[in-house]
Amino acid sequence: MFRKRNENYHNRMTKNLITIYEPKSPISEQYRTLRTNLEFTSLGSKLQTLLITSTSMGEGKSTTASNLAVVYSQLGKRVLLVDCDMRRPTIHQIFHIDSRVGLSNVLAKRSTAESAIQPTQLDNLYVMVAGVVPPNPSELLAAPAFREMLESLEGRL
Repeated sequence: MFRKRNENYHNRMTKNLITIYEPKSPISEQYRTLRTNLEFTSLGSKLQTLLITSTSMGEGKSTTASNLAVVYSQLGKRVLLVDCDMRRPTIHQIFHIDSRVGLSNVLAKRSTAESAIQPTQLDNLYVMVAGVVPPNPSELLAAPAFREMLESLEGRL
């Protein structure tokens, strides 16, 4: 039973980070094409912030954001992936990192952004997980502290 569970976990993570585990696959190529298209749409200005969202659960926001972060980091760009899904966070599972300190802790002033940022197994790719699931996630994201945190991090990356 334990072995089967581990295999399923690894398979799920492999599926989510296809740009790492199957870099020559057609799906990985599509993530690189998306990255190129995003670069072209920036019209000469430096693209620093992307927001990946959808109307409902299970549409692939975390998978898309994670793979885009990977392909940008593979270009040598420093990337910070912030998991803003404070109701059902998954980025910590995708990258196999600790979920105890993250965005919710920073916005609640219980941690600094610097201490909430974690390195991944890839060069140039860092993650800020969602953190502890708060009772009021939408209020935290709507607070001025969120915008201030993003602006302060933009200048450092």
